[in-house]
Order: sequence, then structure tokens, then C-alpha cells
Amino acid sequence: MRRTTDDVNLAGRVVVNDDRLSEAVQALLRDRLKSFEQLEILLLMHSQPNQPWTLESVSAKVRISPVLLHEALLGLRASGLIETDGKQHRCRPTTEALAAAVAELARAFEEHRAAILGQMNANAIERIRSGSLKAFTDAFVIRKGDRDD
Repeated sequence: MRRTTDDVNLAGRVVVNDDRLSEAVQALLRDRLKSFEQLEILLLMHSQPNQPWTLESVSAKVRISPVLLHEALLGLRASGLIETDGKQHRCRPTTEALAAAVAELARAFEEHRAAILGQMNANAIERIRSGSLKAFTDAFVIRKGDRDD
């Protein structure tokens, strides 16, 4: 039985909260992990935190194209989840709270994989909706120099 609650936030968007995932894990998935590739790479690096990972060694384990792999690593670094030293990468979250959330995510992934993947899908759909709404509203903004005076 899937235990979720659907709430409508102030912007009128439906927000799916899965009871099986803590708020910290949901926030990590929503705010810092934007792709399944990032999730897979983060979990791999977290499973061996002292292992220095290169593009080649990560690619051999997760079988992701070099372009997607490079983009995922950049995103993980920008999100404060991995540390990069030259060509080597390690799971080194920038705060203790992030480190705890990553550890909790790894545990939750073992028990509630479908819930995590479902939450990531919901987050991706919400990002698309938000981006589309912003693009639509931006179309009606009159900028200096755009007016027919």
C-alpha cells in the first residue's frame, strides 16, 4: 500500500509527500538531485566513500554515456554532494546535515526504491511545470526597448 499525501501548496501545485521517506530525504531529492544519473552516481560513491572515482571508474560501474556522466558529476559537485580533486571525485557532502541525508537516502533506497524513484519523477514533473509557467508569464513581461512607441 502506497502511503502518500497529496497537498496543494500556495501556488496551487500538487505536492506528493511519501510517508516512507523522511523530510530530509525528500528535500535532498527535490533540491539537490535532478536526475536518476546523479542518484545512481551518488549512491555508488557513498557506498565507498574513501574510494577516489574517475570518470572511467564511475562509467565502468554505472554504464552512463560520458556526456551524461560529466553533467551529473558537475551537478553533484554544484549541489555540495561530492568533492572533486583534479580528475578524482569522492562523496563528501559539504555539511553534516547533507551527509546524514545522503546516508539516510542510501538506507531508504534499499527499502523503498520505488518510493524514491516516484518522488524523483514527481519532482521532475514539478520542475517542468514551474519552468513552463515561468516561460509563459515571461512572455507577457514588457521590457524596455520592446515597446512599440
